[in-house]
Amino acid sequence: MSSKNVEWELENLKDFAKKVLQPLKEVAFPVIVEATTGKKIIKIDLEKEEDKELIEGIKQVAHKVSEKYYENEELIGNRPNDVSEPLEQIFVDELINEGIEGKRLKRKGYPDLEIKDKKDRRTYIEIKVSRIENVEKGSPRNFYYKPSKKTKIKEDARHLLFGFVIKERIPKHWKILGWKLVDLAHLKVNFKPEFNADNKEIYKEEAIIAEEWMEKQGLEKFS
Repeated sequence: MSSKNVEWELENLKDFAKKVLQPLKEVAFPVIVEATTGKKIIKIDLEKEEDKELIEGIKQVAHKVSEKYYENEELIGNRPNDVSEPLEQIFVDELINEGIEGKRLKRKGYPDLEIKDKKDRRTYIEIKVSRIENVEKGSPRNFYYKPSKKTKIKEDARHLLFGFVIKERIPKHWKILGWKLVDLAHLKVNFKPEFNADNKEIYKEEAIIAEEWMEKQGLEKFS
């Protein structure tokens, strides 16, 4: 291949990369889920009796959990993130007590829970916890979804999010102040491409210009 052809190919590749790597804003979450899993997000329709019954059932569960961890008991954890995981299990246990089939999807990533109603319809639930001081400002990663070959989304289903608001009464002791239930069929997400590298790549021999150690014991693999 001539040098002119190589230059032309490189310019084309740069142009393509620029287009592909543009951030995306306000993309419908159902579109992303279907594109990455082949499964559809089904919108909740409260005009339908089965959807109304489903929502009433899980609202009752959320009420009981919130009441218990506001009036009587407390969630223990250093940070809100530490509270989220035990709260998932508490929520599932209460679902089962109410006669709703539910389980935690234990691998990391979206979604957290799966339930089935009396008509054997599947619903996925994400549990989010925010301290009261951070509810209003939030951050771009309050919700995130990372596509995976080992997706936990196995069927067309309803996708819901419970957002629990908590307050630290004394250090590491949290009370639930309230919650909101969200239909993720309405969610719009943003996408920002990211490049990354691990330490093996960063500190490869040909890239190191200089180094100095005060102690190197236990760092043989880093050499």
